[in-house]
Amino acid sequence: KLPLARGFSFGRTWYPRADQGVRWAYDDAVVSYFNPNDRPLSVDVELRLLAVTEREITLRHRERVLRRVRVGPEPITVNLGELELTPGINLIEMTSDLPARRTGSGQYQLRSFGLAEARVRARAPITMLD
Repeated sequence: KLPLARGFSFGRTWYPRADQGVRWAYDDAVVSYFNPNDRPLSVDVELRLLAVTEREITLRHRERVLRRVRVGPEPITVNLGELELTPGINLIEMTSDLPARRTGSGQYQLRSFGLAEARVRARAPITMLD
């Protein structure tokens, strides 16, 4: 619901376009979510992650480890549970325990892990900004 963003913005190391519905990162990566309110917002976050080879992905918010998950070529759903998003830009950092691998000779083929889907749901009704 407005005025909230519909999803994450992609920061460093994400390729500019999705490939078959998956947005790939070639190194440790960041997604951001903007909370336009003047107070924290409690949300549930769910991600569908996959990787070129099996690896462990660590997800952090405000330097706190949220989850460590094993991911491979088949997408898995990762529920990050309840997060408190402060007013302004909030970052979720994703790091891999292994380096990226080249999956082909074309452009954007150096890949580490991918994001197939992301959902952010407010835990309480949202009131409009004044």
